Amino acid sequence: MSYALRVTTVFRREDGEWRIIHRHGDPAPESDSASVLRNRLLEEHGTAGNAG
Repeated sequence: MSYALRVTTVFRREDGEWRIIHRHGDPAPESDSASVLRNRLLEEHGTAGNAG
């Protein structure tokens, strides 16, 4: 399954070199991917309203 991601990468310069200090990705909000991925996760793990 393919889907669009929104990715954020934060760099910091350490000892004269750029290093990645944080990276995050989530479904792109303007795409259908977010709802497709959410629905797939709910199918695999149950609905959000279920306890445990």
